[in-house]
Amino acid sequence: MARWSFPPRWRSLINVTFIEGRVRNRALGIWGGAGAAGLVIGVLLGGLLTHAFGWEAVFLVNVALAGPALLLAFVLIPKDRQRDSGRKFDLPGALCVTLGVTLIVFALVQGS
Repeated sequence: MARWSFPPRWRSLINVTFIEGRVRNRALGIWGGAGAAGLVIGVLLGGLLTHAFGWEAVFLVNVALAGPALLLAFVLIPKDRQRDSGRKFDLPGALCVTLGVTLIVFALVQGS
């Protein structure tokens, strides 16, 4: 039987943010508990919403959560530091990256 684990990017972030031992174990436990609780609550509330208001109601949840999150972002996220004045926008580099990604997508879509 396959054992589920955290996605590697989150496990790595938690592992480098918290010191080894009790603190890291607690952080991993909280992350796992929050994910499991979100899964259970999401399934239950999604079922209630679709039963009471139809399947379209699930899209309103994003509006209800995004509004307060947007307002809290202005309060909780600190302002950026002063930028270096010697930096410039790299237009040729941006165009090359955009063209390269566009050609990769085109090749994947049009290729046999």
